[in-house]
Amino acid sequence: MEFTIKPGYDYPKQIANLFGEYTQMVTRETPGFADYLKQQNYEAELAHPGEKYALPGGYLLIAFKGDKPAGCIALKDLGDDNCEMKRLYVREQYRKRGLGTALAKAVIERARQIGYKKMLLDTFDTLGDAVRLYEKLGFKQTEQYNDSPMKGAIYMALEL
Repeated sequence: MEFTIKPGYDYPKQIANLFGEYTQMVTRETPGFADYLKQQNYEAELAHPGEKYALPGGYLLIAFKGDKPAGCIALKDLGDDNCEMKRLYVREQYRKRGLGTALAKAVIERARQIGYKKMLLDTFDTLGDAVRLYEKLGFKQTEQYNDSPMKGAIYMALEL
């Protein structure tokens, strides 16, 4: 593969930059998303990206093309043998090369290793490529599992 995927804990600045680009992308496509992130204390997440996704129940991955950060993904512990896929993002110049799929598969495998039984995620109807990727990986639409007020949110689950 032309990309290297590794744990992201030693790359907090690069992860924060990727999370910031992710935020800009989703905010452009999804009205109200910036306000929703404020409710989630997102500024603290950007300042310390490894804390919310800390081991042993969480996980944080970063992908590189050479020495350039290309994408990221995170895993969050929700309790009750459930986890959540978060912040899947691939920089535009690296899209359509299988990196999003590789990152998602890596975090799904990590969730299985930890012992989670179900992975949840939320995305938006404005992010059609993401929805198609999740469906290809076996995710199915499910009921709302969080307190998101966002219109157009899609909730998905994968039995692990």
